Amino acid sequence: MFAIIKVILYALLIIGISYVVPGISIAGFWPTAVITGLAFALLNAIVRALLPDSFLFIFIAIILNAIAFWVLARYIPGFDVNSIMAAVIGSIIASIGVWIINQLL
Repeated sequence: MFAIIKVILYALLIIGISYVVPGISIAGFWPTAVITGLAFALLNAIVRALLPDSFLFIFIAIILNAIAFWVLARYIPGFDVNSIMAAVIGSIIASIGVWIINQLL
């Protein structure tokens, strides 16, 4: 149940990012946002398992989240990232959102 809640929160985070960041768009909640949220949750779980919690981790997470946005946009139909700058801005917002989600859960 915990994992399902986390995936839904990540999907909502990605939808929110698509509204705030020009250059990132998503076509609907189901299935695009949920699939993107699931993939993003899996990538973040792997990164958190491999990297220790530190100040350096924040910068590495932002870079890896930007790469994740770019890669997910290439493989998930309906999720589009138009530029590297959009991916970086979305990554910064996503990193803050992921931190908040992890603190709440």
